[in-house]
Amino acid sequence: MKSIVYLTLLMGLALPAAAEYRIWSDKTGYAVEAEFVCETGGQMVFRDREGKEYKINPESLSDEDQLYLQSLLPPVLYINVNKLQETRSRGEAREGTVECVVTIKKTSTRPYTGRLTAQLVVIGQDRRSDTYIILSRAKGDFELNRANQEQYEFKSNRVRVGFDMHRKVSTEYSGYVLVVKDNHGKVVARDASRSVFEKVAEQLLKMPLHYRFKP
Repeated sequence: MKSIVYLTLLMGLALPAAAEYRIWSDKTGYAVEAEFVCETGGQMVFRDREGKEYKINPESLSDEDQLYLQSLLPPVLYINVNKLQETRSRGEAREGTVECVVTIKKTSTRPYTGRLTAQLVVIGQDRRSDTYIILSRAKGDFELNRANQEQYEFKSNRVRVGFDMHRKVSTEYSGYVLVVKDNHGKVVARDASRSVFEKVAEQLLKMPLHYRFKP
């Protein structure tokens, strides 16, 4: 890469979750083995096996490497989780259903070619025992491109909630956790209805249906 300039990496810039050494080539055919480190000021930072760090304009890379680089740079996402709930009352009993509809949209202008995975956990609360319970789980694998207008939507299963004093059932909708990861397993976006859920988001993703917990 004839146009590469050596630099000292600025402190505080994050490393990608899956940095790896590979051969990077520019449009002239010049190649170097290095790992991608981060983006700063519109320039890409690379590090070779000797520890030297380089900065290069991404447009000077080969078309193949530009596509690969796009898959490493996480997009900026807009996330909306809409709760759809139906409730019916019969005497002292109140019952109904709830489901969550998730909309994910890319708001950054840079193209992104990587696949993403969204995991949603719908959480209820048992008022009798003051514990939370996993009501529903949903997962979606997707890409954000022109074909889908850089937007993806999926929803959870419809689950039953309600209160019945005679049957001693009392499960109410309490919230959700949504985590979006790239194909390297790096978290791209996280959203939660409550901060207490966000703090234990990774643990909630692993909990089975009907699991009860206290954050």
